[in-house]
Amino acid sequence: INRALQAMPPQSGGFVQQQANGGLLRGTYHMHWPNRLRFAYGADGPVITVRKNFLAVQDAPRAEPNWLPVSLTPLALIRQAVADGVQPEMAVAFDAQPSYWALSLKDPSGDTPGQATLYFSQPDGQLMGWQLVDVQNLVTQVQLVDRQTHQSLDEAVFAVDYDSEDEE
Repeated sequence: INRALQAMPPQSGGFVQQQANGGLLRGTYHMHWPNRLRFAYGADGPVITVRKNFLAVQDAPRAEPNWLPVSLTPLALIRQAVADGVQPEMAVAFDAQPSYWALSLKDPSGDTPGQATLYFSQPDGQLMGWQLVDVQNLVTQVQLVDRQTHQSLDEAVFAVDYDSEDEE
């Protein structure tokens, strides 16, 4: 799994997200872990962007973002696993099935709330998606679809653009 995480190329595609309330959301993603991730929920939907240590949540494209430290979300567990590898004390469960592997991660120090479970396809070890359990025990599942790999992604894809004139 560490080899698969370390070899994960920049990628883009679509995603299907199952919310804690059972609702489904769809959109597009761009990912160049460990420091950049962007989810756009439809043409006029929310945009979530991870840039380095912060997460920007926008209600719509170009809306003023709400900024949060990534360390306050279970995404920090995925980021740490990609950046530094999965440390044995992080792994709380492993499930090997014929078509996938699932690895559940938790911060052993307790500083990062929640839990993240990564799903990898078999036999190629490609990241298929994840499940996040937040501090309130709400579960969100993300499945990556129509995945395309890239040599690199334009940094502009991860820009957090918003109308600063709306602030006046």
